[in-house]
Amino acid sequence: MSIEVYKLCESDPLLAKSLFCWFQEDDGVEDLTAASDEYLKKLLSRDDFHTIIAINGDKIVGGLTAYELSGYKNEETEMYLFEMGVYDAFRRQGIATRLIETLKDICRVKGIEEMFVGAWADNVPALKLYEKTGGKGIKVVEFTYKLKEEG
Repeated sequence: MSIEVYKLCESDPLLAKSLFCWFQEDDGVEDLTAASDEYLKKLLSRDDFHTIIAINGDKIVGGLTAYELSGYKNEETEMYLFEMGVYDAFRRQGIATRLIETLKDICRVKGIEEMFVGAWADNVPALKLYEKTGGKGIKVVEFTYKLKEEG
């Protein structure tokens, strides 16, 4: 099995859409939503948004998304690993590590010195992965604001 890992670009909206729909399926979302190809092309062309996939032949087997966040106290940028997943049948084969290392390489090239990611406290596999790839856990409490009223 030959798994390729690479960053998507604006000519890859169908691959991005496939990954983003799978993220929703993996999270248990029943009514999947997808942005238009034009919107995804624009998003993928941004220099501060990153979608990295792992692909086996023509099948995506994992991926991640990340955003660069510009600082305002200093002239530094941080990378926020927003979402990540690997298909069940391809887990425990080093794919998630390769995805993270690819994102870390992008950070190094861009001079970004800090990257962060959130994980549920009970998601033991994610916690182990992030520690294995050099992450240091800190305790935080996250607050979510639901701004759209449910009808």
